[in-house]
Amino acid sequence: MFHISKEFHFSASHQLTSLPPNHQCARLHGHNYVVVVELSAKELDAHGFVRDYHDLAPLKRYIDESFDHRHLNDVLGH
Repeated sequence: MFHISKEFHFSASHQLTSLPPNHQCARLHGHNYVVVVELSAKELDAHGFVRDYHDLAPLKRYIDESFDHRHLNDVLGH
C-alpha cells in the first residue's frame, strides 16, 4: 500500500455562543487550523504517483475561499 499526505493551513475566527458571556472563549477569537488529506493506493499510477499533488489544487482553493480569514459561525451556520 502506498500513501501520501498533504497539509493545508487556514486561519479563522469563531465564537462559542453556548458559554456564559463572561467566559473568555465566548468572546470572538481565532485559531490557526490544519487540514490533513491522506490518500492511499494499492498500486501507483503510470507516473509513479498515488495521486498528483496538483490534483489537490481545487481542494486548496475551496479551503481558502470558504474558510480562510472567515468567521466559522457564519460559514458553518452556528
